[in-house]
Amino acid sequence: MYGVQPLGGADTAIVHTRIEQMAAHYVAEIRRVQPRGPYLLGGLCAGGVLAFEMALQLEAANQQARLVAVLDAADVEATIKPRLHSARRVQRLKEALRSRSLNGLPRLLADKGRGFISYKVDHLARRARDRLAVATLELCLDRGWPVPRWARHLPVRTVYTHAESRYRPRGQVRGEIVLFRATSGAGRDEPYAQIYDDPLLGWAARSADGVRAFDVPGGHSTLLQEPHVAQLAALLRSHLGDDIVQVMPVGAARASAAGGAVG
Repeated sequence: MYGVQPLGGADTAIVHTRIEQMAAHYVAEIRRVQPRGPYLLGGLCAGGVLAFEMALQLEAANQQARLVAVLDAADVEATIKPRLHSARRVQRLKEALRSRSLNGLPRLLADKGRGFISYKVDHLARRARDRLAVATLELCLDRGWPVPRWARHLPVRTVYTHAESRYRPRGQVRGEIVLFRATSGAGRDEPYAQIYDDPLLGWAARSADGVRAFDVPGGHSTLLQEPHVAQLAALLRSHLGDDIVQVMPVGAARASAAGGAVG
């Protein structure tokens, strides 16, 4: 089993700003170890998207991706459940109201309103700053220009998020996609099945041979931690049978030397 990680530079956490570039680098890395397929690919979250694009590139090079496993990963065009965020805000407001008297209701509603407006303004400003920084980083990397100090050291997650927002896959993989869905967790560990509208997380359109889904214990990240990872490993081993050659997970769990991990 090999883990591949983002390629960093002297003053940048990652030197690739497009999904296709990231996947191409990973493909080159694994083919340096194993020049010809078949390959077994897999990844958690962002790593699942990268594993899919790697499979496309390998197939375009007449190599076989015998496995494309996506671990609680959503396709880039998967849609979030309608009114999910609004419903959660209403639920939080209801919980806050239970602990307040009627006399405190006006102040509570005013505080909640100010907090929501402040959050939206900060969120939009931060997103605009990140977009400008990523666009500047990309331009400088493409042209071979020095990267301005304010656009350096962007977190891998920030660069990846903007790359994913522009990524539109150009085809389907030939074989089936194997989806491992988390089933329990809260907050950052919330399973994607509770967030996205499609139970297959949008992957059906990306495979010519369909999607095979397995539900596994744990949350979005804890599915790869003890004690849950043992059941995921057993399911993967059963699915592969005796056909275990090499497993190449994308988006390794450990951080790169430049800081931050995709996954």
